[in-house]
Amino acid sequence: MRNQSKLFLFLLSLMLISSVMAIPEFTNPISSPINNSNYTCGQTYRFNITIADSNGTAQLNLSGVFPSSFPATLYTATNSSSNFTVLINTLEPATYTYNWISTNGTNTNSSIYYFYKLNRGNLVASLTSSAGWNINYLVPTTIGYSGSNCGDGDVAYKIYKDDVYIGTGETGTFNIGSYVYKLNTTAGGGTNYSGSASLNTNTLTIARESGGDTIHGTLVGTGAGLGIFILYLAQALPTLLIVFALIGVVVLIGFVLVKIIIKSFNL
Repeated sequence: MRNQSKLFLFLLSLMLISSVMAIPEFTNPISSPINNSNYTCGQTYRFNITIADSNGTAQLNLSGVFPSSFPATLYTATNSSSNFTVLINTLEPATYTYNWISTNGTNTNSSIYYFYKLNRGNLVASLTSSAGWNINYLVPTTIGYSGSNCGDGDVAYKIYKDDVYIGTGETGTFNIGSYVYKLNTTAGGGTNYSGSASLNTNTLTIARESGGDTIHGTLVGTGAGLGIFILYLAQALPTLLIVFALIGVVVLIGFVLVKIIIKSFNL
Protein backbone atom coordinates (compact mmCIF):
# COMPACT_ATOMS: atom_id res chain seq x y z
CA MET A 1 0.00 0.00 0.00
CA ARG A 2 2.85 2.32 0.89
CA ASN A 3 4.52 1.65 -2.48
CA GLN A 4 1.29 2.43 -4.33
CA SER A 5 1.02 5.76 -2.49
CA LYS A 6 4.59 6.63 -3.44
CA LEU A 7 3.85 5.77 -7.09
CA PHE A 8 0.74 7.91 -7.05
CA LEU A 9 2.64 10.87 -5.56
CA PHE A 10 5.42 10.39 -8.15
CA LEU A 11 3.00 10.42 -11.07
CA LEU A 12 1.18 13.42 -9.64
CA SER A 13 4.48 15.26 -9.34
CA LEU A 14 5.33 14.49 -12.96
CA MET A 15 1.96 15.83 -14.08
CA LEU A 16 2.44 19.03 -12.07
CA ILE A 17 5.95 19.50 -13.40
CA SER A 18 4.75 18.85 -16.96
CA SER A 19 1.96 21.39 -16.65
CA VAL A 20 4.35 23.97 -15.26
CA MET A 21 6.97 23.37 -17.96
CA ALA A 22 4.54 23.18 -20.91
CA ILE A 23 4.57 26.19 -23.22
CA PRO A 24 2.52 27.05 -26.33
CA GLU A 25 4.03 25.60 -29.52
CA PHE A 26 3.46 27.18 -32.97
CA THR A 27 3.21 25.29 -36.28
CA ASN A 28 1.80 25.62 -39.80
CA PRO A 29 1.80 29.42 -40.34
CA ILE A 30 -0.36 30.43 -43.34
CA SER A 31 -1.06 33.81 -44.96
CA SER A 32 -3.67 34.62 -47.60
CA PRO A 33 -3.13 36.05 -50.15
CA ILE A 34 0.21 34.30 -50.17
CA ASN A 35 3.47 36.11 -49.51
CA ASN A 36 4.70 38.31 -52.39
CA SER A 37 1.21 38.93 -53.82
CA ASN A 38 0.09 42.14 -55.53
CA TYR A 39 -2.12 44.73 -53.87
CA THR A 40 -5.85 44.46 -54.58
CA CYS A 41 -8.20 47.16 -53.38
CA GLY A 42 -10.70 45.84 -50.84
CA GLN A 43 -8.70 42.68 -50.15
CA THR A 44 -8.99 41.05 -46.70
CA TYR A 45 -5.69 39.62 -45.42
CA ARG A 46 -5.85 36.37 -43.43
CA PHE A 47 -3.15 35.03 -41.10
CA ASN A 48 -3.41 31.54 -39.54
CA ILE A 49 -1.35 29.52 -37.09
CA THR A 50 -1.76 26.21 -35.22
CA ILE A 51 -0.94 26.49 -31.50
CA ALA A 52 -0.59 23.55 -29.13
CA ASP A 53 -0.75 23.89 -25.33
CA SER A 54 -2.62 27.19 -25.44
CA ASN A 55 -5.46 28.34 -23.25
CA GLY A 56 -7.36 29.48 -26.35
CA THR A 57 -5.94 32.99 -26.62
CA ALA A 58 -3.36 34.36 -29.06
CA GLN A 59 -2.24 37.61 -30.65
CA LEU A 60 -0.59 38.56 -33.93
CA ASN A 61 2.13 41.18 -33.67
CA LEU A 62 2.51 42.92 -37.09
CA SER A 63 4.77 45.83 -38.08
CA GLY A 64 5.92 47.43 -41.34
CA VAL A 65 9.55 47.22 -42.38
CA PHE A 66 9.96 48.85 -45.81
CA PRO A 67 8.91 51.29 -47.17
CA SER A 68 5.95 51.47 -44.79
CA SER A 69 6.02 53.18 -41.43
CA PHE A 70 3.22 50.87 -40.29
CA PRO A 71 3.58 50.76 -36.47
CA ALA A 72 3.78 47.53 -34.48
CA THR A 73 0.17 46.49 -33.93
CA LEU A 74 -1.31 43.66 -31.88
CA TYR A 75 -4.35 41.85 -33.31
CA THR A 76 -6.39 39.48 -31.14
CA ALA A 77 -6.97 36.15 -32.86
CA THR A 78 -10.12 34.07 -33.00
CA ASN A 79 -9.79 30.31 -32.79
CA SER A 80 -11.39 27.03 -33.62
CA SER A 81 -9.74 24.48 -31.38
CA SER A 82 -5.98 24.88 -31.96
CA ASN A 83 -6.36 26.88 -35.21
CA PHE A 84 -6.01 30.65 -34.69
CA THR A 85 -6.94 33.34 -37.24
CA VAL A 86 -6.51 37.11 -37.63
CA LEU A 87 -8.27 39.06 -40.42
CA ILE A 88 -6.94 42.50 -41.47
CA ASN A 89 -9.04 44.64 -43.79
CA THR A 90 -6.45 47.15 -44.98
CA LEU A 91 -2.76 46.81 -45.75
CA GLU A 92 -0.70 49.02 -48.05
CA PRO A 93 2.06 47.57 -50.23
CA ALA A 94 5.18 47.05 -48.11
CA THR A 95 7.29 44.39 -46.44
CA TYR A 96 6.01 43.37 -43.01
CA THR A 97 7.33 41.26 -40.19
CA TYR A 98 5.08 39.42 -37.75
CA ASN A 99 5.01 36.82 -35.00
CA TRP A 100 2.45 35.07 -32.81
CA ILE A 101 2.12 35.29 -29.05
CA SER A 102 0.14 32.88 -26.88
CA THR A 103 -0.20 31.70 -23.28
CA ASN A 104 -1.50 28.63 -21.53
CA GLY A 105 -2.28 30.49 -18.32
CA THR A 106 1.05 29.63 -16.78
CA ASN A 107 3.61 30.25 -19.49
CA THR A 108 3.68 32.66 -22.45
CA ASN A 109 5.58 31.95 -25.63
CA SER A 110 6.24 33.68 -28.96
CA SER A 111 6.75 32.21 -32.39
CA ILE A 112 9.68 33.03 -34.63
CA TYR A 113 9.29 36.11 -36.85
CA TYR A 114 7.88 35.70 -40.36
CA PHE A 115 8.02 38.09 -43.32
CA TYR A 116 5.07 39.09 -45.45
CA LYS A 117 5.61 41.12 -48.62
CA LEU A 118 2.76 42.89 -50.45
CA ASN A 119 3.72 44.35 -53.84
CA ARG A 120 2.13 47.36 -55.48
CA GLY A 121 -0.76 46.52 -57.80
CA ASN A 122 -1.03 46.95 -61.57
CA LEU A 123 -3.33 49.70 -62.83
CA VAL A 124 -6.08 48.96 -65.34
CA ALA A 125 -7.45 51.95 -67.28
CA SER A 126 -8.49 52.77 -70.85
CA LEU A 127 -8.92 55.78 -73.11
CA THR A 128 -12.44 56.96 -73.92
CA SER A 129 -14.00 58.98 -76.75
CA SER A 130 -17.56 60.13 -76.11
CA ALA A 131 -18.53 59.91 -79.81
CA GLY A 132 -16.50 56.79 -80.58
CA TRP A 133 -13.13 56.37 -82.26
CA ASN A 134 -14.33 56.56 -85.88
CA ILE A 135 -16.41 59.69 -86.50
CA ASN A 136 -17.20 62.19 -89.25
CA TYR A 137 -15.75 65.63 -89.67
CA LEU A 138 -17.29 68.32 -87.41
CA VAL A 139 -18.74 65.75 -84.98
CA PRO A 140 -17.62 66.84 -81.48
CA THR A 141 -16.10 64.37 -79.04
CA THR A 142 -14.47 64.32 -75.62
CA ILE A 143 -11.26 62.37 -75.09
CA GLY A 144 -10.64 61.09 -71.57
CA TYR A 145 -9.99 57.89 -69.62
CA SER A 146 -11.80 55.49 -67.31
CA GLY A 147 -10.66 53.02 -64.69
CA SER A 148 -11.88 51.41 -61.48
CA ASN A 149 -8.64 51.36 -59.50
CA CYS A 150 -9.80 52.21 -55.99
CA GLY A 151 -6.98 53.47 -53.82
CA ASP A 152 -5.35 55.33 -56.74
CA GLY A 153 -5.95 58.85 -55.39
CA ASP A 154 -2.24 59.70 -55.53
CA VAL A 155 -1.74 58.39 -59.10
CA ALA A 156 -1.34 61.04 -61.84
CA TYR A 157 -2.84 59.91 -65.17
CA LYS A 158 -1.50 61.55 -68.36
CA ILE A 159 -2.77 61.57 -71.96
CA TYR A 160 -0.62 62.20 -75.04
CA LYS A 161 -1.91 63.05 -78.52
CA ASP A 162 0.57 62.23 -81.27
CA ASP A 163 3.27 62.20 -78.54
CA VAL A 164 2.28 65.68 -77.27
CA TYR A 165 1.08 65.88 -73.65
CA ILE A 166 -2.51 67.21 -73.40
CA GLY A 167 -3.24 66.70 -69.69
CA THR A 168 -6.13 64.38 -68.85
CA GLY A 169 -8.02 64.87 -72.12
CA GLU A 170 -9.65 67.38 -74.49
CA THR A 171 -12.97 68.28 -76.10
CA GLY A 172 -13.60 69.61 -79.60
CA THR A 173 -14.17 68.92 -83.28
CA PHE A 174 -11.22 67.72 -85.30
CA ASN A 175 -10.14 68.00 -88.90
CA ILE A 176 -9.96 64.99 -91.16
CA GLY A 177 -7.17 62.58 -90.32
CA SER A 178 -5.97 60.21 -87.60
CA TYR A 179 -4.78 61.07 -84.09
CA VAL A 180 -2.96 58.56 -81.87
CA TYR A 181 -3.69 58.85 -78.15
CA LYS A 182 -1.69 57.18 -75.38
CA LEU A 183 -2.59 56.91 -71.69
CA ASN A 184 0.08 56.48 -69.03
CA THR A 185 0.99 57.61 -65.51
CA THR A 186 3.92 59.31 -63.87
CA ALA A 187 6.84 56.90 -63.49
CA GLY A 188 6.48 56.66 -59.72
CA GLY A 189 2.86 55.57 -59.75
CA GLY A 190 1.37 55.82 -56.27
CA THR A 191 1.40 54.21 -52.85
CA ASN A 192 -0.73 51.26 -53.93
CA TYR A 193 0.01 51.02 -57.66
CA SER A 194 3.09 50.93 -59.89
CA GLY A 195 3.51 53.51 -62.64
CA SER A 196 2.91 52.57 -66.27
CA ALA A 197 4.44 53.98 -69.46
CA SER A 198 1.56 52.70 -71.58
CA LEU A 199 -1.75 51.80 -69.97
CA ASN A 200 -3.73 52.09 -73.20
CA THR A 201 -3.40 53.33 -76.79
CA ASN A 202 -6.14 54.19 -79.29
CA THR A 203 -6.54 56.04 -82.58
CA LEU A 204 -9.18 58.66 -83.32
CA THR A 205 -10.08 58.63 -87.03
CA ILE A 206 -11.99 61.56 -88.56
CA ALA A 207 -13.61 60.81 -91.95
CA ARG A 208 -14.76 63.39 -94.50
CA GLU A 209 -18.47 63.81 -95.01
CA SER A 210 -20.02 62.02 -97.98
CA GLY A 211 -19.18 63.91 -101.20
CA GLY A 212 -16.65 66.18 -99.51
CA ASP A 213 -12.98 66.65 -100.18
CA THR A 214 -10.18 66.18 -97.68
CA ILE A 215 -9.43 69.18 -95.48
CA HIS A 216 -6.23 69.44 -93.46
CA GLY A 217 -5.88 71.57 -90.38
CA THR A 218 -5.89 71.62 -86.60
CA LEU A 219 -8.48 71.41 -83.86
CA VAL A 220 -11.57 73.52 -84.60
CA GLY A 221 -13.01 74.87 -81.35
CA THR A 222 -16.57 75.92 -80.51
CA GLY A 223 -17.57 79.22 -82.14
CA ALA A 224 -15.17 78.91 -85.05
CA GLY A 225 -17.95 79.53 -87.59
CA LEU A 226 -15.90 81.88 -89.77
CA GLY A 227 -13.07 79.38 -89.92
CA ILE A 228 -15.47 76.60 -90.90
CA PHE A 229 -17.00 78.84 -93.62
CA ILE A 230 -13.55 79.55 -95.03
CA LEU A 231 -12.71 75.84 -95.02
CA TYR A 232 -15.93 75.01 -96.86
CA LEU A 233 -15.21 77.84 -99.32
CA ALA A 234 -11.76 76.41 -99.95
CA GLN A 235 -13.32 72.99 -100.41
CA ALA A 236 -15.78 74.37 -103.04
CA LEU A 237 -13.28 76.66 -104.81
CA PRO A 238 -12.36 74.25 -107.65
CA THR A 239 -16.05 73.80 -108.53
CA LEU A 240 -16.68 77.57 -108.37
CA LEU A 241 -13.76 78.26 -110.72
CA ILE A 242 -15.16 75.82 -113.26
CA VAL A 243 -18.61 77.43 -113.07
CA PHE A 244 -17.20 80.93 -113.54
CA ALA A 245 -15.09 79.73 -116.48
CA LEU A 246 -18.17 78.25 -118.17
CA ILE A 247 -20.10 81.48 -117.62
CA GLY A 248 -17.23 83.39 -119.20
CA VAL A 249 -17.20 81.10 -122.22
CA VAL A 250 -20.96 81.48 -122.65
CA VAL A 251 -20.70 85.28 -122.45
CA LEU A 252 -17.84 85.31 -124.97
CA ILE A 253 -19.77 83.11 -127.42
CA GLY A 254 -22.80 85.35 -127.04
CA PHE A 255 -20.72 88.45 -127.72
CA VAL A 256 -19.26 86.90 -130.89
CA LEU A 257 -22.72 85.87 -132.16
CA VAL A 258 -24.06 89.38 -131.62
CA LYS A 259 -21.21 90.86 -133.68
CA ILE A 260 -21.82 88.37 -136.50
CA ILE A 261 -25.53 89.21 -136.62
CA ILE A 262 -24.86 92.93 -136.66
CA LYS A 263 -22.36 92.58 -139.49
CA SER A 264 -24.61 90.30 -141.51
CA PHE A 265 -27.51 92.74 -141.51
CA ASN A 266 -25.30 95.82 -141.83
CA LEU A 267 -26.74 97.18 -138.61
